[in-house]
Formats: sequence, structure tokens, C-alpha cells
Amino acid sequence: MGNSESSQNHLDYLIDNSKAESIKIDNYIIKRAYIGLCKLDNSTIKRWAVGVNYVHASIFLGSSNEFFSEGIILEFGFYDYEDDKRIKYEYETEGGMRYGKMAYSNFKKYQASSAIINLDLRKSPKIKFNYLIEKVKEAGNWKKNDYNVAFHNCQHFIGEIVKILKPQFNIIGIIPGDNSDLIEGKTIEQIIPNSILNVLNGEEKSKYEN
Repeated sequence: MGNSESSQNHLDYLIDNSKAESIKIDNYIIKRAYIGLCKLDNSTIKRWAVGVNYVHASIFLGSSNEFFSEGIILEFGFYDYEDDKRIKYEYETEGGMRYGKMAYSNFKKYQASSAIINLDLRKSPKIKFNYLIEKVKEAGNWKKNDYNVAFHNCQHFIGEIVKILKPQFNIIGIIPGDNSDLIEGKTIEQIIPNSILNVLNGEEKSKYEN
């Protein structure tokens, strides 16, 4: 889908390049949410901020009550249509914010190699994916050129997503990734980036009512 197509068309189907199956997302109800944390090395981010240890945050959204099923990956970064070819990403804006169909196993491998935070949505309002997309667009600008590694990054984006999802702070668990040095010997407060942790703690209130 290109930039010329309408937002409604973007919110029609997600198709995995490797399979004929698709996820119809105009009625996709979010029942599970996992924040993925991936510690990046300096070489990965040298064009943004040389010399800092940076953690990329993304979120996996599932519509099934079963753990580890397929779902939708949603993230924000300095991305455009030429970036990752592993899956078919859709862009609601001119690069930047993107989403696509992904198996949980691939999410754990590629997006959450350091840790997965399993959010508790059991008492949260059940919302649809297209509602989430519209509300996060209202909350800020998420184009590629809006990205700023210090002040408007992937962690701030996930913080806005969490505000809309309204999970309970009793996080179900943190699952170590293959590269778990980010979480070894650390508390939850030390693992979760502040821009996300402050939302979970209720220090940043959501303006959204479902």
C-alpha cells in the first residue's frame, strides 16, 4: 500500500510476505500486549547518537487469548519503505510509525532480544487496533523526520500506546531474551525505560476514554 491510499485502506488487511494468510484488522480486538526491549550497540545507532547505550522498544499486540500466537508488531523509528524486508510493513505516515503481521517467535528473536514485558490487559477496556492507531496519531507526530533519539523516540511512542491500552501495573512477567544482559541483576524499575515506566506508574495520565 502506498502513501496515496486512504487510512481506511491501510486498516484493511495485513499480509505476511511468507504466507498467503492475512490478518483482517478493521475488527482486530487487542487482548494481549507485550513490550519488546532490544539493546542496540553503538554501531547500530552511530548515525543518531554515538557513544550511548540505547534500548529499542516495540509492542506486539495479539487478538487471541492464547500465549505466543501470531499478532501485530507496532513500532516507531527512523524507518521508511526501504528498510526491513523480513515482513510487509504498513506505514500510516510518511515513514516512521509502522506495523505488520508477525509471529511471536520472530518478535522475540528480532524485536525483543533483551526482554519481553507481558502487560496485564485483563481489566483494561477492549479496543480495536484501528482505534489504537487513530488515537496514537492524535497524540503526536510519528513520521520518520519527527524521530529524535533523545526527545521523541520509540520509547516515547510506546509510552503513548500504553496510555491508550491502560494496562494494570501488575505486569504479568518479564521474559528474558537471548541477549539478557539488559535485565540480569536489575529490578523492574531499572529495566523499563522511564518514558514507559512513568505511564505504568500512573505519573502520566491518559487523556483517552474508551
